Amino acid sequence: MKRLIGGLVGILVLVSTLSVSAEVKMSTLSQINERDPYGYVVKGDTLYLSNGDLKLYDMETGTLLRKHEADYGDWLLDVSDDQAWTVMSDSYGGIRILNQFGEVTHELRNLEYLNETYHIYSDMQAKFLPGTSTLVIATDENQLIFYDVEQSFVRFVRGMDTSGKLSVSNAHIAMGYDKSIALLNHNGHSVREIMENKQIVSYDLTRSGQLAYNTNDGIVNIYSNPAFTGMSKRLGITTKINLDETGMFIGTTNGQLYDIESGKKIYTNMKFDTVDFNEDTSRLITIGDGPIRVYNGLNLKKRIHHLSIQLGKADLIEGTELIPSVLVTGKDQSTSIVKDKVVWRTNNSQVAYFSQGKLILKSPGRVAIKATYEDHEATLEVTVKKDPRPSDTEWLKQQKQALEQRRTFLNAPYTLYSSYSKVGGVAGKFTLDQDVISRGKFKGNWMYGTYRGTKKIDEMLLLLDYEKRDITIDEARKVFGKPMWDIDVEGSASRLTRGTKTIDQSELSRLTLHAINKKHALFIMYDLEGKAVYFYFTESLPSG
Repeated sequence: MKRLIGGLVGILVLVSTLSVSAEVKMSTLSQINERDPYGYVVKGDTLYLSNGDLKLYDMETGTLLRKHEADYGDWLLDVSDDQAWTVMSDSYGGIRILNQFGEVTHELRNLEYLNETYHIYSDMQAKFLPGTSTLVIATDENQLIFYDVEQSFVRFVRGMDTSGKLSVSNAHIAMGYDKSIALLNHNGHSVREIMENKQIVSYDLTRSGQLAYNTNDGIVNIYSNPAFTGMSKRLGITTKINLDETGMFIGTTNGQLYDIESGKKIYTNMKFDTVDFNEDTSRLITIGDGPIRVYNGLNLKKRIHHLSIQLGKADLIEGTELIPSVLVTGKDQSTSIVKDKVVWRTNNSQVAYFSQGKLILKSPGRVAIKATYEDHEATLEVTVKKDPRPSDTEWLKQQKQALEQRRTFLNAPYTLYSSYSKVGGVAGKFTLDQDVISRGKFKGNWMYGTYRGTKKIDEMLLLLDYEKRDITIDEARKVFGKPMWDIDVEGSASRLTRGTKTIDQSELSRLTLHAINKKHALFIMYDLEGKAVYFYFTESLPSG
């Protein structure tokens, strides 16, 4: 018994919750050692950027394809779809146009149209109409000049306020201001003006014609066609946005990515820089203070589409403790089980509540369980049933009766003095403070041992976790009476193994000894919360 008293140790309740993250892992294709470019344009797998000089990089490999000298402060404006023409602002005023060899073919400072001279200064914008050599130049003198680069002539000029941001699509030209966005067709005729009563932070227009803009209250307004009515989503984005050409995603200047359809943020491993896209969203790039990174967009189809709560328990009985998880289904129908970083709540803490990641089913009733993971939510309504088993007190009385009358635990198949050789189960071991207290064999929930070597069972152990009972010291005393021993053993450690698996490690606080039939001994060991962990039954009381 000295080994028993000196050998009890600490509750380390091992809850194995291996969990998979549903974060979209974006593989890096290349890294380009350029920071904060003056301007950049993506065409296919080629990244054009100006950062002192004009440079062309292969986005797949990060290889520098070409470099063209430019004056410090020259700003890349646009590249034609066929990549035959590159347009840069001239830091000395005007526009420089380069051919595919990087040779300057045009220097535009003054343009003539219908006997009028139009001046172009460095503070201007320019975009090619998709699929053409027509360059739309927004001057700082409130004109839109439509200039054919290939033919070297002005097609026409249209006067309008050019203080906003210029964008173009297959059908429209847009100019975005603080509280409105003006839309024109390719002939320069007004189509529509989208008016806002809030501050417009930024907007983007894709080649196919989808338009999105966000206001300073975090609302994003999306138009599949800017000529029609749009829809609003409160995404909480108050920084500049970039819209991908497929119309599925929004990137921000602080490294965030959003799914337009669901209105949810997509959690990725990308850097917290400006997120932009190539034309088919097969490539995503982050541009900012650090090196430019190019990511493969393939895994975006694994983004979260749906969550469902998994309890892993058919019968939800009061007193049960569960570790729930969420089943995450991707847009590609791939699935993963997630337990980490899930926020759990219930709508009725009297029926069920969460504590340290566990769902505690407290009492019978209906309860709704809500899981939140990466901005997505799932809700499950369940019914907690009354425990059909006897109460703890009744169960203890039945245990006492079984111990007194049958010399064994309730429902156990073997008794004290049964043949030990007939116990055909898995080997087990019970240690206290690393001292072996009992070796035996498990049959069902009970471990049987023969410490005297008599070939008869003279000890047995029951782990209370198997019974799902929260037995307190007071409850045990009401049934078994005042203990012969009541010893403070705080700081002692126990370990129970079944086969090669440790099934319990506990830090213990108290040990009580109760006499059964005045000759047998029942030791009850309690954890730091005062709950019984083990019942240890032996054929004789300790002496002294």
